[in-house]
Parts: sequence; structure tokens; C-alpha cells
Amino acid sequence: MTGALQGGTRLGPYTILGPLGKGGMGVVYKAQDERLGRLVAIKLLSRLFFVGEEGGVPFVVLEYLPGGSLKDLLKRKGALPPRRAASLGAQIARGLEAIHQMGLVHRDVKPENVLLDEEGHAKLSDFGLVGRSVEARVDATRALTKVGEMLGTLEYISPEQLEDSSQVDGRADLYGLGGLLYALLAGRPPFDGTGYVLVKKHLADRPRPPGELVGGIPPRLEGLVLRLLEKHPAARPASAALVAQELEAISRELEREKPRRRPLVVAGAALGAAGLALGAL
Repeated sequence: MTGALQGGTRLGPYTILGPLGKGGMGVVYKAQDERLGRLVAIKLLSRLFFVGEEGGVPFVVLEYLPGGSLKDLLKRKGALPPRRAASLGAQIARGLEAIHQMGLVHRDVKPENVLLDEEGHAKLSDFGLVGRSVEARVDATRALTKVGEMLGTLEYISPEQLEDSSQVDGRADLYGLGGLLYALLAGRPPFDGTGYVLVKKHLADRPRPPGELVGGIPPRLEGLVLRLLEKHPAARPASAALVAQELEAISRELEREKPRRRPLVVAGAALGAAGLALGAL
């Protein structure tokens, strides 16, 4: 069985319903689990990596996340409200915390690689470029990259990944998270351009504060985003856990600052009653 799968194709107990998306590591299909009567996502991978095989097709079964990616959300909505951006950023940071605790680095944190479940919660995905943190690596020959090789997506890649992807730790993911948060707040990545121009900006240029592009971004949140986008890893927050804590605190602070709606409803009812009284007169 080769090529694209058609709707109705069976992979063991799973019935293919249609494609969901395609990436560098394979194609993801929406499918029905006939045993449990639920929807799942099935990713067909390169023949070098697989956890299951049916009819010569290697595949892995994943959780089905119907909310699409943050890239899709940005296309539909543009810049998000700061509280929503902070909340999503905190969820992503908690995911990175778990990865880093295992001595791993994601190395490709970007809106396309964050999916939303039916309740709008963020799930970090696509671990095709994951590698061991330089701090956790015992044998350099186990690294997934060679010296001088670049892995990542240019719009969100950290400066150290541009120089040597084999010598990075979790702080490279924090740079990617900073770029992702910038995009959520400003509706665009921190730098524009392609190829060498974009590489040069990551290595040498400071991003324009997102508050200059979109109003209403709290200084505390903007300051955190700019710290995450510092060129030198040592200048960024020390861990994903600290970033998650700060974003959670910012989200709570913004939640408390939301205008109360109940008094407005009461005031509206009072005005309506006054209008009726005047009409009667």
C-alpha cells in the first residue's frame, strides 16, 4: 500500500476518513477507531520511524485534536487578546517543561506545531526534530545533528541553532516560545524576510516591541516576550517552568482586570425601566 490513502481505507481497526495535514515527517489522517467508536489522528511516517505497520504502511496513532493549529487560529483571528495569548503560552511552557525534564529539546517551537483540543487547550506536537539537550548528552555521537547543521524553522529558530544545532539546550525552545508569543500578540513573527536576511536578523537585530504594533499589551507580558527573544541563552529566563509560572500569573492578573459585566446589565435594565416610565408619562 503506497501513496496517499483514500477515504475508507482500513489500517487494522482504523478507517481512514480523510487527510488532516502534511509535514516533513509524514501525513496525518483523520480516522475512525472501529473498536472504540472514536475519532483519532493517524500519522504515516517515513519507513525509518514507525510504531505500527499494516499492509507495508508504517503508522502511529495519535490523539485527535479538532481545534486546528495556532497557525490556523492566527489566520482566522489575527492578533489574540493578551490574556488568551498568556494562557496559551503558559500551557505550551508546561509542555516544554515536561520535555526538558527528560533531557530533551523540541527545537521547532512554532504556531504550526501547537494544536488545540475541543476546549481550546494547547498541545505541543511534531517531535520530528527533537534531540537531547547538550547538558544531558553523554555521548556526542548520539546527537541527531552534526556540528554546523541547522534544524528548525527560520521564523522562530534560536540564534544558537543557526550556529550549531547539536549544542543547544532548553533555552533554545524558550526563544521559539518567545517568537510564538510575539506572533500571538502582534499577529506576525518577530522578524520578517527570507533566507539569509532572516538569519541575519535572528543573529544581530533586536525585535521591535510588539506593543508598537498592537496596542493594549501589558508591559509585564511584553517584557517577558522580549526576554525570551534575547540573543544569548544566558539572558533568557532560566527554565520553562519559570516562564510558565510568570505567564500563569500574568493571565490571572489580566483575568482580574476584566471589566465586570453584571453591573452593566443591571444599569441597562434600570435605563429600560426609566424609558418605560417616561413613555407612560
